Amino acid sequence: MKRILALLIIGLTVSLAYSQEKFKVPNLTDAHKHHRLASQFCFVMIVGADYAKKQGDSMEAYAKHLGNLAKTTWKKEGGFDAFAKGTLYNWASFRHSTTPSMVIIKQSDDFIQFRTPSNLIKNWFKDGDLFEMSFEDVLTVLNIAHKIIADHLGVTYEQKVVGDNWIEVTIAKKE
Repeated sequence: MKRILALLIIGLTVSLAYSQEKFKVPNLTDAHKHHRLASQFCFVMIVGADYAKKQGDSMEAYAKHLGNLAKTTWKKEGGFDAFAKGTLYNWASFRHSTTPSMVIIKQSDDFIQFRTPSNLIKNWFKDGDLFEMSFEDVLTVLNIAHKIIADHLGVTYEQKVVGDNWIEVTIAKKE
């Protein structure tokens, strides 16, 4: 009887100790981690652009700075193939598993055109501008930064909004 009472007291003490935990380390799936990190990236990009704007820089100046920094991480000899693959990976990273898949519209040895959902970026602006930044401002930053990297690699880059939920990207090798 003493053992049962002792086990009961120990069990209650342990359960009370654990039930008082306010915080626990989250156990996230890879999909949750990806969505969280992609969202954090969007937030950091928006905040960086907002900071530049408040310092008196234009979105174009911020985008050029970002593109000039980023291009140094791309090996010039990678050219079209590296840029096309890297850009596909980057845009795929903006896509949450619950949004539509990316679609390659056309491709050849020196050209690719694809559509990617805009939801992850666009969702930040569902209630209007954020920190004096608009969805269009973020697209301007992404477009200019990608163009600078593309030019560094001997490639062209174009992006445009198509419909309500898509961004269309065209990459081509310069002639």
